[in-house]
Amino acid sequence: MKFIFNLKFIILFCLVRPCLALDIYIDVDSSDTGDGSFDTPFNDIHSALEYVANEVKEKNIRIIFRAGRYELSKPVTLTPKILKDVETIIFKTFENEKVIITGSTLLNRWEVYDKYKRIVRHKIDFESPAMMLYIDSMFATRAREPNKLSEKSFGPYFPLTGVHGDGYMISKSLWDSYAPENMEGLQLIVKSHWIHHNATYSNHKEMGENVIFLPKHKEELLFFNKNNEFYDKSYFYFEGAFKFLNEEGEWYLDYKDGFIYYKLKANQNTKDLVGEIPKLETLFFIEGNRLRNLSNIEFRGFKFTGTGWAKPFTKGGAYTQFAQPYGKSKEEVRSDNVPPGLIFVKNVKNLRITDNTFTMIGATAIKIHSNADDLIISRNVFSVMGANAIEIDSHSSKNPDKSLKSSGVIIAENIITSTGNVVTNGGAILLHYVSNSLVEKNTICNLPYSGIQVGNQPKGYNDTGTFGNVIKNNHIFNVMQLHDDGGAIYTLGGNQEGTIIEQNYIHDIERSKWAGNWYVDAIYLDNFTQFITVKDNVIKNSNIGGERNNSKNNIFVNNGRDIKEAQVVIANAGAPSELLEKSRICELSNGSD
Repeated sequence: MKFIFNLKFIILFCLVRPCLALDIYIDVDSSDTGDGSFDTPFNDIHSALEYVANEVKEKNIRIIFRAGRYELSKPVTLTPKILKDVETIIFKTFENEKVIITGSTLLNRWEVYDKYKRIVRHKIDFESPAMMLYIDSMFATRAREPNKLSEKSFGPYFPLTGVHGDGYMISKSLWDSYAPENMEGLQLIVKSHWIHHNATYSNHKEMGENVIFLPKHKEELLFFNKNNEFYDKSYFYFEGAFKFLNEEGEWYLDYKDGFIYYKLKANQNTKDLVGEIPKLETLFFIEGNRLRNLSNIEFRGFKFTGTGWAKPFTKGGAYTQFAQPYGKSKEEVRSDNVPPGLIFVKNVKNLRITDNTFTMIGATAIKIHSNADDLIISRNVFSVMGANAIEIDSHSSKNPDKSLKSSGVIIAENIITSTGNVVTNGGAILLHYVSNSLVEKNTICNLPYSGIQVGNQPKGYNDTGTFGNVIKNNHIFNVMQLHDDGGAIYTLGGNQEGTIIEQNYIHDIERSKWAGNWYVDAIYLDNFTQFITVKDNVIKNSNIGGERNNSKNNIFVNNGRDIKEAQVVIANAGAPSELLEKSRICELSNGSD
């Protein structure tokens, strides 16, 4: 199989001559009366794009950012109306200067609330998605019980007694010990096998030695679609009450008084504390339409950061693998039922996202909704995400029409770590019903759920438009650190002719003590998967895996610890060494806890 970059794409992005492009400069420290020149740049991206839409006639444009922190007050939208005369547009940094594009605002004027308990607070003057707090470039922990001790499994947890009707069974002794007097905002965060649930309090009732916790919203009740045995090894913690604010590094948001409260760590003080709280869920909407796809767009060299995701906290929800909500509307493009993307893409050709950093993201970093042909995502670093890193064709329609389907997708040489910080079954790369895509030489580590998933619920041995995908030369380790029923590389069924999983280096995939008894594999072909070739993969300290749950007609050849040419496979797997050395975020650690 050949993956050939579109010739026009190469010419426009790799060999463009400076004299053919109009350079428009942006400097956050400049005045708001600039004209986009080097000497008098615009001070924000919205002004630059307004200039492009109304004044510029050149077809090839480079928008160049000078160093600084760019706090967006609203998402950037690229549409055919804005780029009506543009054939090529490149967003880049000036001479590798450090440019941060963020949807968050800094909180640096905290006041002491309780000096003995070391609790400080900050007034919040805007509404959701101010539902999470970042401190020291990480998710701060929302006040909970039991207190979080592990960044791998987000544990410990309390055992769930079971389910009853449309509610959770919790032992009365736990309820009496931890339930707050004020139930407003109280949630149970529940983990059952591969499923995550934010259950928002509506009511409760006693039943013998247990309390039945009843969730509030209709969509949350979709979680109760399994038999009772499914919930036997389920775990939970309480979250979202001021009473739980008793551990260093925790926060609590009071909706009524408009303050966010934070308990200082030993090495922090009120004067120097700087936090970030998101104002936006999406930073870029890149949307062509049926009459005109957008073409030839590149993002290079940025640090994208600081987005939020309100819904799990405000309304709750039940989520299956890769943070996919039950009951989501397939065609509802910007529904709050689905994890938003920091970059959202629809109807775009020749899009390149390369050499960027994505971090402190409330939901998903890059969300391709549909019809992104000749897409390249390469040499990026993804870390600290609430849901997933990359999701392709999130419309999730089986056998999608050509107008929906992405093709020629290349995801290569990226580093991905620390997904699932909000919805714990988030993963690295989710390919829905896609074909002829290449996922190659990525380093993926330290995730609560699976690394790569291809295909999505075919409901039998059916064609779903998923074929010809190649997953090769990836280095994947320390994933599946919380959930079960997943793997380093996981396929969720259907006829996948021509798909090859080869020469990957997979190791240290261990079952978490919080997982159930479903499979935890290096390579897991699930749920009626057919016609995939799995060969020449080096697998260490992991269950190799295989065909599960009615999968058949797949080929497994030369997979394991000491296979022929094992050292060659190991040497060729993963992201470039210089990127790994620079980021220092995907180093080997002990497995699940």
